[in-house]
Amino acid sequence: MDFRTRFPLRLGRPAVDEEVDAELEFHLAMRRRDLIANGMSEADAHRAALDRFGDLRRARRECRAIGHRREQRMRIAQYVSELRQDAAFSVRQMLAARAFTTVSVATLALGIGATTAIFSTLNAVVLRPLPVPEPDRLVEVHSSWRDLGRGNVSAGNFVDMAAEQTVFQAVAAASGASMTLARDEGAERVIGVRATGGFFDVWGVPPALGRVFGPAEDEPGRDQVVVLSHRFWTRQFAADRGVLGRTLTLDSRPYTVVGVMPESFDFTADSEALWVPIAFTPERKGMHDEHFLTVYGRLRPGVTIQQAAQHLSTVGANLAQRFPKDNAERTFTVAPLMASFVGDYAQRLVVLLAAVLAVLLIACGNVSNLLLARGAARARELAVRSALGAGQGRLVRQLFTESVVLSLVSAAVGIALARGLIRLLVAYAPAGVPRLEQARLDGSAVGFAGAVAVLAGVVFGLLPAWRASRTDINSTLKEAARGAGGRSARDLVRSALIATEVALALILLVGAGLLIRSAIETQRVPTGFNPKGVFSGRFALPAAKYESAAAVLQAAREIEARVKGVPGVRAAMVASNVPGVGTFSNGLVPDGEAPEPRNVRQSMARFVSPAYFEVMGLPIVRGRGFDDGDRAGAPLVLVVNQTLAQRLWPNQDPIGRRVNGSSPRGPKTVIGVVADVRWRGPAGPVDLEFYQPLAQLDETAWNWTRRSLFVAARTDGDAAGLAPGVRRAIAGVDPGVPLFAERTMEERMAATLDTARFNTMLLALLGAVGLLLAGVGIYGVINYFAAQRTSEIGIRLALGASRGSVLKLVVRQAALPVAAGVVAGALGASLAAQAIASQLVNVRPNDPLTFAGVAAVLAAVALIAAFIPARRAASLDPSRALRA
Repeated sequence: MDFRTRFPLRLGRPAVDEEVDAELEFHLAMRRRDLIANGMSEADAHRAALDRFGDLRRARRECRAIGHRREQRMRIAQYVSELRQDAAFSVRQMLAARAFTTVSVATLALGIGATTAIFSTLNAVVLRPLPVPEPDRLVEVHSSWRDLGRGNVSAGNFVDMAAEQTVFQAVAAASGASMTLARDEGAERVIGVRATGGFFDVWGVPPALGRVFGPAEDEPGRDQVVVLSHRFWTRQFAADRGVLGRTLTLDSRPYTVVGVMPESFDFTADSEALWVPIAFTPERKGMHDEHFLTVYGRLRPGVTIQQAAQHLSTVGANLAQRFPKDNAERTFTVAPLMASFVGDYAQRLVVLLAAVLAVLLIACGNVSNLLLARGAARARELAVRSALGAGQGRLVRQLFTESVVLSLVSAAVGIALARGLIRLLVAYAPAGVPRLEQARLDGSAVGFAGAVAVLAGVVFGLLPAWRASRTDINSTLKEAARGAGGRSARDLVRSALIATEVALALILLVGAGLLIRSAIETQRVPTGFNPKGVFSGRFALPAAKYESAAAVLQAAREIEARVKGVPGVRAAMVASNVPGVGTFSNGLVPDGEAPEPRNVRQSMARFVSPAYFEVMGLPIVRGRGFDDGDRAGAPLVLVVNQTLAQRLWPNQDPIGRRVNGSSPRGPKTVIGVVADVRWRGPAGPVDLEFYQPLAQLDETAWNWTRRSLFVAARTDGDAAGLAPGVRRAIAGVDPGVPLFAERTMEERMAATLDTARFNTMLLALLGAVGLLLAGVGIYGVINYFAAQRTSEIGIRLALGASRGSVLKLVVRQAALPVAAGVVAGALGASLAAQAIASQLVNVRPNDPLTFAGVAAVLAAVALIAAFIPARRAASLDPSRALRA
């Protein structure tokens, strides 16, 4: 059948043109008649009529234009009127079928609300650009060594690179620093940044008050100026505009406030509070082996990231030639700043968004099935309306209007639901997700919800409307008159929808199952030490007050001794790091090998006091740990972990072996081997590690640690209860040194799994919702099938069929679509699982146990959902069924 016949679209132009032509011809004919009546010949009358009429073509064109405009206005008015009628009719239909409306709105609102909440989060974290001019031109420069991934840049490399580069409009280096702020009511730890003079030029954001520091203040002795964040200015100085020129004491040094940045420069809730110049000394500018700087750049207009990377590759090659010891096998890489800012959260959120979209599709499938069933019940009504003159296009539009009205009502409920979900996400999400606190139900989120609602309305309304457009009036009225309905193509459509829902639910459940299995496997992974009963916190000794290594070491020893005296403490230690916290790395070369870059084994360095291994419950598997004899001036010693020992001396005794590091004081001797520790938590890898006594650190190593140390204490009681005593102990040594980053070691290990645990919980929740919706959908369809075959079932029972055979007959209706959905879902899940492969620990993406378990659960739910209406059908009274 011709499409224009099925959906007549009255474009109007031919009708208007014909009317105009007829009207003009009428006027010409009247004029000719009058002229002929006055004695003029027909030919002369025709010419005279045209001459007296004027420009006929122009008149025709103007009349047609007027007619078209009028026709268009009438059509729009008619369309709006019909749309209003359709909407009003849809609302009446929804109110008349309250059970259907309630189930449909609740199902769709759940899908739309969850999708909107995740979109709001994705928009805040990933999609929204940084509030700076031309953020696409901001990049981060990394220094990569061998295949160890992106790393920081040394001061010497930055200075030389900045001098040679031609691709950046501005380039700067920065280093995060927690500083001690002296206040009348006690010292406070604040998060700050030490940056080079071009730092604010990179961002391109002018200060809200005063000025920023520049290259002139990037020299030692002229660097004691500070720029405040808007948040710190508001909290510390109550937004006093007279703050400029006032003095802050940071790390025992006075800094003059010269500027305040605008509120928009606070990118995240835990952004830095202030910025001070980094002021490299001449010695530091010549050092190429301490990689601790983050380098930011603003590309020149027209320069691409690829061009910048190519240029820095040349710069890196020059540095490798000039400083082969530190830069051989080291390269520069360039990445968009936004990518570094967001990290891997973009991938995690996209996975979650895909999961909630799957839930939304399952919800659409359910509502579509309900509409199909309802459309079948309304077949007589639609046939009668068609017989009375309603065109098929008109009926399709009516059904579409009903589905869109239904989806818009669902969107309104879903938006209210999304508001609550966003609050829950922000409240219970793991720490460290950038800009998550900025997720809100703004205009873009509401627009997204509206677009999703309209799209959902089209998706779930398409099939019922299409089916309605194919309704045959005669057969429908005859079937309605017989009051019977047999199997038809509608059944196949509903079965296909069920198969789709089952497939989507299986994909969701496999993803959740893999993450749950991974979480279980992670709990079984030993961390290598005993975190139970250990409290830890951090303190930093200001360089202005504790300038020499001896002064730092003396203060650390006093703090350790005082903490050991806290009631309930069994053992105490101080160290540069504890498990769960970032650490430093250093290159080691076994004695006997040439000190060349190709022989360097990059390893994680831990600087610890002798009691470290006892406090952490870290077993020494060979040799010994440190003691008081491993002091400054004594032979340099080292303890390595099992993985490093095996890497350096495979199947050999490492005790007594010597290694060379960056220290100019010569090689260190291995005196012990300790168990491997999963420093980054149970889900992290085992690193190459070595431990060195704090007492044997040189000045350079103290610069690495920035004089920031952890103190930890082991107790047989409540570890968290040690916090007040540890604070008092540190205050007893120096009241100006606060304790911060306080946590028990169990909390630190648990925090390493927060993000994975949160993702697992969300995906499991979405999987459960998908399973529930799929079960409801199967129940609804099988219930409909059973109702349709009531008469047939009555005949079968009357002829002697057993209840069991009827039960099998009805359940079999669900078996084929469920089986098809399981097969399709398994194929889809095997592909989708690759997206979360990086989040799995000791579990393969195609884990057969998970696939089989999920398929079994889904099949069981489908069986239960089909069994309930099947049991009801099998218990029918044959005589009543035949009368139905």
